[in-house]
Parts: sequence; structure tokens; C-alpha cells
Amino acid sequence: MLGYSSNMLADNQDLQQRVLELKDVIDGNEAEGDLGSRVDKYNLTIDAIFDNPIFGNSKSNIGGHAYFLDMLVYYGIWGMLLFVSFIITFYFYCKNSMSISIRPYYTLGFLSFVIFGSFKNMAGIDYWMLTFCILPLLCEVLDSRLNNA
Repeated sequence: MLGYSSNMLADNQDLQQRVLELKDVIDGNEAEGDLGSRVDKYNLTIDAIFDNPIFGNSKSNIGGHAYFLDMLVYYGIWGMLLFVSFIITFYFYCKNSMSISIRPYYTLGFLSFVIFGSFKNMAGIDYWMLTFCILPLLCEVLDSRLNNA
């Protein structure tokens, strides 16, 4: 595994550049390149959150990098609370309707959705279909196959 990773790094110039940029930031230098633009986007997003934290600004053109932070910019704390309450309600509804043996798989898949949304823009329908339709259905299929085996 380690040999594969080192070969992948040695053969990929873009990956090498990103690792070097990350090393520079860790060393305390100014972020440049792709990493610098990402840091700038995060800083602009956080500034926009503090401009109108309660109700947000749905006309803001800031963001586009971290989905949940973007939601906080657009809809503020109130909108984010409604959004999070919907997601949590859906999660527990699906989890409680599954057998105990399948729940860890569903939880892991759902947590990956949350973690991914914290660092990546996932406004496309494919992420939502995967999390709210396909993942629960796959868990149900797995459960029925385990029960029939």
C-alpha cells in the first residue's frame, strides 16, 4: 500500500504540487496556488456569515466551496437550524426503521455525507439522491439479503 502511494505521488505532478503547498502552509508561509484560493474562499465565506448571521443573505455570491458553510451564508442560523433539523429527523427515521445489524452501515454512509459536505460543495442532486434515496435502499437490500441467507 505504501509503495503504491509513493509511486502515485512520484508520478503525479499536480499531487506533488498540492503536497508542497500544504507543507508551506504548515511551515507558516502564505498559502498560494490552488490551496491559497481555497483559503481565500473560506475566509470570504466566514466574513459573509458574520455580516448577517441570524437570517443570512440569500443574494450573496460568496461561497461555492463548503456546502454547509454556504448554507449558513445564504440562510443564516435560523435557516441552518431548519435544514439540520430536517437532516437529523430523516436520519433517525431511516435508522430506526432498519434492523440493528444494518444501522452501523447507514450511520457510516450518512456521516460521510456530513463530513463531505463540510469540506466540499455538494449542491448537485446526485449527492442528495445518494444520501436520501440510494443509501437507505441499499441498506434495506443488504438487510433483506442477510435475513434470507
